[in-house]
Amino acid sequence: MQDQPSNPIERNSRPLLVTFHCGVFFFAFAMFSLSVGRQDVEANFNLIHPDYIRNMLILMTLNFVGYIGLWNMRKFSVILLAIGGVLLIAHGFWVSSISLVNFLPFLAALTSLPLWPMFK
Repeated sequence: MQDQPSNPIERNSRPLLVTFHCGVFFFAFAMFSLSVGRQDVEANFNLIHPDYIRNMLILMTLNFVGYIGLWNMRKFSVILLAIGGVLLIAHGFWVSSISLVNFLPFLAALTSLPLWPMFK
């Protein structure tokens, strides 16, 4: 009985904003990862740029690590998401294919910055 905190606020210490950001990105990452095996989707991605799938998987995996850190309320996650977000935005402009997914990590870093004192 001593292991459970008596205050309900202590049990639910993850802000709703963090849950929202992680949920949206995990959904986008899963949809992108699952669509890679389809030939029609791969053909469309190859029209954008020949290395588009490889580059996006690398950048989204880097941001995935940042979101795992954000979910665990770690300070490194804000820095990693800011760097990964800038790289995703730059990659989108480089291949002339900008979408909402390119901006998600950077927006998560900016909106999570006020929560910095809560992070470990």
